[in-house]
Amino acid sequence: MGLGKQAIEVQGTGMSNQPWWEIRVTAPAVLEESIFWRLERFGCRGMATEGGPDGQEVLLRSYIPQQQATWLDLAALTLWLRQDAVLQDQPEPRVRCEALAEEDWNQSWKRHWQPLEVGDMLAVYPAWIPVPADLPRRVLRIDPGSAFGTGDHPTTKCVWRRWNFAWPAKPI
Repeated sequence: MGLGKQAIEVQGTGMSNQPWWEIRVTAPAVLEESIFWRLERFGCRGMATEGGPDGQEVLLRSYIPQQQATWLDLAALTLWLRQDAVLQDQPEPRVRCEALAEEDWNQSWKRHWQPLEVGDMLAVYPAWIPVPADLPRRVLRIDPGSAFGTGDHPTTKCVWRRWNFAWPAKPI
């Protein structure tokens, strides 16, 4: 198992307008702790682990500011991760690094938000999504956030189901 078999995959352009690297490492689950340790030691911030479809592999995602790591640093990290795997007699991890643009997460999550339909009569819409004129449901306007949450909590769903029974089928 040679360390030079797989080249580092780096996507994105320069560092000036894309201030973060996303580092994705796919590896056997037994390497998770050593990869986490290596990424943390490298200076990564914010790590997440996802189990692979067959339960044998994991995907670790981590982020580091581009001002802290050049593409050459990322290549060195890739080598260290592979060396760690070889020392544990495991297959080499697949490493992918991608330059990410800075994003205002306080606003960008709204692009992915969808109205919630509850039961047969209620729809929950945040203020930034227009309500279709022909919507055959009662509309509750609440913006998701720290007080309301996402609307997916079991107690919230229970209240909404109760409202479906309490409201008449036709507008008052």
